[in-house]
Amino acid sequence: MTRLGVWLVIVLLLVPSVMSTAVGDRATSPLTLQGSVLTGDGASWVRGATVSLEIYSDLEVLVHWDLTVSTEAGAYSFTVPAIKWDPGWRAQFRATYALVGALTDANITLTAATTQQVDLKLPWNRTLGMTVTVPEPHRTTERDGLTSWAINVTNGGNDRDSVLLWANASNSSIQMVFNPGNSTELAPGVTKLIALVASNPGLDPGTYDIELGWRSQWYTGEGGSVDLTWTVLPEVELALPKAGIHWSPDPLLNDDDALLNCTVLNGGRDTAYLANVTIELTHPVDGQVLRDRVRIDIPAQGSAIASFPWKAVYSEDPYQLRFMVEHPSNGGVGPDEAEVP
Repeated sequence: MTRLGVWLVIVLLLVPSVMSTAVGDRATSPLTLQGSVLTGDGASWVRGATVSLEIYSDLEVLVHWDLTVSTEAGAYSFTVPAIKWDPGWRAQFRATYALVGALTDANITLTAATTQQVDLKLPWNRTLGMTVTVPEPHRTTERDGLTSWAINVTNGGNDRDSVLLWANASNSSIQMVFNPGNSTELAPGVTKLIALVASNPGLDPGTYDIELGWRSQWYTGEGGSVDLTWTVLPEVELALPKAGIHWSPDPLLNDDDALLNCTVLNGGRDTAYLANVTIELTHPVDGQVLRDRVRIDIPAQGSAIASFPWKAVYSEDPYQLRFMVEHPSNGGVGPDEAEVP
């Protein structure tokens, strides 16, 4: 056999072997590339990051490209057709988080597995700082109506955050709603205003407690509460405190033309027109020395003075005063008694 014939035989023997190896390394099924986008410390997921994929052949030719945005759980997934990958080829990943300007790259050599996990860590760590405040936690309204609170939700951290709000009242009949809604998503450094509106027509006068609760929908351990109060006023609420009773002039001498002044308070929402203030003044020795009644207007959330003229009679011991305040919307206060020195 000639030398040419020897080389021909050798080549023919080698070719089938090479072809057999190539066929065995070819992919026959789609490839799933998946993973999570994590903070640099690996402590938590990064939501909303963009992940790109490039696959290069063994000749470093770009054969496949894809782009995806990670979900709220921080996960991503690519599906590569069988004709677009082979074991031994190179996959290049790039994760970017535009909100903070962070990016990272990763390169792997593909194996024969049809599902491969690649987690990507950004060179950035998260700090949290969500706060919920109510500048005016106390509200006062009339009996029939509604009230509202302005809620400031502020993201003081360095990452996007989503907050859920809820409220509980000490009176279960109080109805509450958030406007525009009880959840909001905020970028870093952003404050949003949310209104909490409470209503209950016919609610009895009194002060009611409302707890405003909040928590992050993404990050456990971030949350808190704010205590609110709602004072519902009656139409008219009269009172004549004993500290509001005094003489004029002071000091008072025997036979002075005097005035007994009584300060009447109205804690209600409406003016108490023509409220009756009745008094009986009793001298410790001479007995009753004055009985009188006046009508006065007492403004809402205010006070007025009912004055009773009389001729002063000296006494070493205190006078005894019996008084009553009446109004149709209030039903009256008293009779009550006080000592007047």
